[in-house]
Amino acid sequence: MHRDFQADFKGLGITESVKDTFTVVAVDSYGIESQPKDLNIILQGRNDAPIVDSYTASLNVAAQAGVSQSGHMVAHDVDVTDKLGYTALLGEPKSEGGNSWDTSIKGQYGSLTIDAKTGDYAYTADSRAAALGLDSNGNAVTVTEHFTVRVSDGHNGIVDKSVDVTVTGVNDAPQNLTVAQQTENSGTL
Repeated sequence: MHRDFQADFKGLGITESVKDTFTVVAVDSYGIESQPKDLNIILQGRNDAPIVDSYTASLNVAAQAGVSQSGHMVAHDVDVTDKLGYTALLGEPKSEGGNSWDTSIKGQYGSLTIDAKTGDYAYTADSRAAALGLDSNGNAVTVTEHFTVRVSDGHNGIVDKSVDVTVTGVNDAPQNLTVAQQTENSGTL
């Protein structure tokens, strides 16, 4: 008898197990069978890391306060009882720890927010981005902010993906300025 345990029980999570029982009968060279005996096998689940199916790796945002661009991470876990969660980090994770994973991360020119349950994320430019404009040659000034988005299964199974946000300066229209009129009086007293 052959059984593909990997395929049959892959969905077992780290806290789950399944008992499988086989009845075994030995037959000697004379054809005499032994009494049937049950052979119990207990399979303990293990933690499989989440799998990212797709995600938006780059976002482009005009450098105007309040302008945003969104993305989405689609992930699953073969451990069917695991609940996935999403967080983000500015930059790359440090191997020695001390990382500040959160659902709202402030960057240099705006903020990235991520829905902890769905994997939806958006970058919104702020007033610092609005200061970006054109360089002396009339070309848009661009800056890139780098974030890492993490999906976790709650059992130390994690996958990190990079998300780069390009913030592009825009040529803002001039604003109306009111100039106070000065009156010059002259004469002798």
